[in-house]
Amino acid sequence: MYAVASGQQNSIKQLSQAGADTKTQNDAGESLLHVAIQRGRKEIIYQVLQMNPPIGVTDSHGNTVLHLAATNGLVDVSGELIWQMKSLVKIGNRRHETPLHHAVKAKSVELVRLFLHHEAFAESHDENEKTPLHYAVEVESQEIVELLLDESAAPCSRDKDGKMPLHYAVDLASKGIIQALAESMPSVDAKDKNKQTPLHYAVKSANPEVVQLLLAHKATANTKDRAGKVPLE
Repeated sequence: MYAVASGQQNSIKQLSQAGADTKTQNDAGESLLHVAIQRGRKEIIYQVLQMNPPIGVTDSHGNTVLHLAATNGLVDVSGELIWQMKSLVKIGNRRHETPLHHAVKAKSVELVRLFLHHEAFAESHDENEKTPLHYAVEVESQEIVELLLDESAAPCSRDKDGKMPLHYAVDLASKGIIQALAESMPSVDAKDKNKQTPLHYAVKSANPEVVQLLLAHKATANTKDRAGKVPLE
């Protein structure tokens, strides 16, 4: 484990030739491959892969090696891992995050494309009920938002606070993303748990351009929230 963590290629080679146990895990549940991928050095990763380590093991957080590869933006490594074990793209960790969630957070368009090509579920919800589309909005990647929408990601999915991706887009005043989401939704009047619509959010943010954009998509101006307030009051 130390040889992998410290990137000692000669030592790794010697251990491999001596028949070292490739199934070993450290106190955090990390395998040799977890450790190699966390360090991010491709030559070490491929050297460990040549030792035929178990691919599907998870660490103490439930992360597979594909979760870590996605977090680190390792496209080629991710492709190799999927080739060896296709089901990795569908496995959630203890927070119910899939590798697709991690790829979106890393703002890696290439990884998102790769995972979707291998049938990653675009509608997977994490422990906060957020989908990859929620996170694509949060990292303000219009390209990933549009890619997910093209792959039938539901723009009306709600998180634990009742917020749809559009609520977050309005909060961030991401006009291009707002436009993309609004065009894919039957209505922009979705309410969160406080019964506030995206228009309520836009008014609170004092962003007249976003207000006008929502009104252009037929946002209702007199919808009351839980406190009885309407957006344009």
